[in-house]
Amino acid sequence: MKFYQNFRQMDIVIALGTGSRWMDNELRYALRSIETYLEGYGDVLLVGEKPKWIQNVRHFDISDVPGRKNFSIFQKILTGCEWVNGDDFIFWNDDHFLLKPFHVKQFKYWYDGDCWEWSHKATGLYQRATTNTNNLPGKNNHYTDIHVPIVYNKHLFANLLKLDWKQEYIIKSAYTKQIDGPFELMADFKVNKWLTRNEWIGKLQNKLFFSIGSYAVNADFKILMQELYPNKSKYEK
Repeated sequence: MKFYQNFRQMDIVIALGTGSRWMDNELRYALRSIETYLEGYGDVLLVGEKPKWIQNVRHFDISDVPGRKNFSIFQKILTGCEWVNGDDFIFWNDDHFLLKPFHVKQFKYWYDGDCWEWSHKATGLYQRATTNTNNLPGKNNHYTDIHVPIVYNKHLFANLLKLDWKQEYIIKSAYTKQIDGPFELMADFKVNKWLTRNEWIGKLQNKLFFSIGSYAVNADFKILMQELYPNKSKYEK
């Protein structure tokens, strides 16, 4: 499947929960990175909580299911499927940041190893979800749940409703089991520890995207983000 056939624009769906330790500033800079570097996108749909400073997005208030992180995200993406323009859309997390000019036609299904490998690395509930996904039949077993955005086709995404959602799955990899690509290897890159500004600059060399955990946020990181994305986006009041 080539998702850019009959291409016009792709909407962006962002699922947002509660409990940001940085007062949703991750989302602020994710949106700035989109507006600065991404070409070919349409509306932004925010599904879940809506920060007070947000504007110019289409918002759908969907609550999380306690203790069911992946299923909660799945429900929010399904809501996006109902409301996006066109069949294909980009799912973008609030902690994914784009670093250079990029057109939506250039999206690949990036992966890092396979689900079997990651099921042996993971722990706790995520290990169970990864193992469940590893055991699903499919055309491939690529681990595509790395920390980058992904393109979904809303009709193919609806096939995931057939899964037994009494248990958890990792959503990207479950989705990409049913497709032929285009796939491309990319090392997962997420930082969840304090780094100095210079350490960050070194790590971001030649990266297209990067992602963070809440423990990455310190004074140097805040300075870095303002340097990378200094301009307020149209999504901020």
